[in-house]
Amino acid sequence: MQKTQKKRFSVSLDMEDYTALKHVADAQKPPLSLQYVVSYALNEFIATHKNKQVEFDFERRKR
Repeated sequence: MQKTQKKRFSVSLDMEDYTALKHVADAQKPPLSLQYVVSYALNEFIATHKNKQVEFDFERRKR
């Protein structure tokens, strides 16, 4: 079995998003790490939008 190569990078979140993400991770049985939840979410996003143009609502992110 071949191990997949991983690449590490950092992401900065505002506290509201961090807290929401932490609640999602902690609510699982057993609780999951933030790294796992983010990695899972990114994999889902990539699978959903593979080979498609993504429309981002940048106005929504302005606070």
